[in-house]
Amino acid sequence: MKQSWRNLLLRLVVPALAAGAVTQAAATDTLPWKNPNNALVVDAYELNTIDWDSLLSDKRITAFISKASDGLPESFSCTGEHAGDTVAHCKTMWRKYAVSRELFQTRRLVARAAGLLWGSYHLARPGNPVDQANHFLDYADPKDDEMMILDLEGIDPQKFMSLEDAQIFAGHIRARTGRYPVLYTNHNTARYIAAYRNDYPVLARLPIWYARYKPDVKGVFPMGNWDNS
Repeated sequence: MKQSWRNLLLRLVVPALAAGAVTQAAATDTLPWKNPNNALVVDAYELNTIDWDSLLSDKRITAFISKASDGLPESFSCTGEHAGDTVAHCKTMWRKYAVSRELFQTRRLVARAAGLLWGSYHLARPGNPVDQANHFLDYADPKDDEMMILDLEGIDPQKFMSLEDAQIFAGHIRARTGRYPVLYTNHNTARYIAAYRNDYPVLARLPIWYARYKPDVKGVFPMGNWDNS
């Protein structure tokens, strides 16, 4: 059977739901990555060095998600305002952008050639959400079977994309591709969106990739609109 994100998500979610029905959970229930029967998805930092021979030797690894774009596009000319950056720093950031994009494309080529599912995400920053959505699609060039993800790190609009703009971002992705992105966010942000889901109906209905940086994730997952995730 051809591998798909839908089949993979079922493999990831069903064991967790089954484990939640057991009163006395085993260690592998709260540390799911240690369970040899669970699928694994790799999410590596954009500039990490990857030992592909070692990574691909683990047959549990089914998919690879990579950072793609970050905020608005970098300036080509490094003239004018750079949000306080010097011209030298602007040029450094452009070189980093060029290198990270080449690494992104290389990773996708290797991962997909090895039969892994592929996904990519956009790190949401303050700024025009339509321009950011276009930047993500131009950068990642997602195929129909590749997951698209909006990485929303918090609700402070001075530091991160506002929730209102995040809805515009998701809507523009839908308008251009015919499908919505997945929402990647942390516990506090997910809980806030769930509490105000009538104000943020688009975000509240997106599939969620839940960031919880603790071994034991039972009993803390956001309720409400994502209680069956």
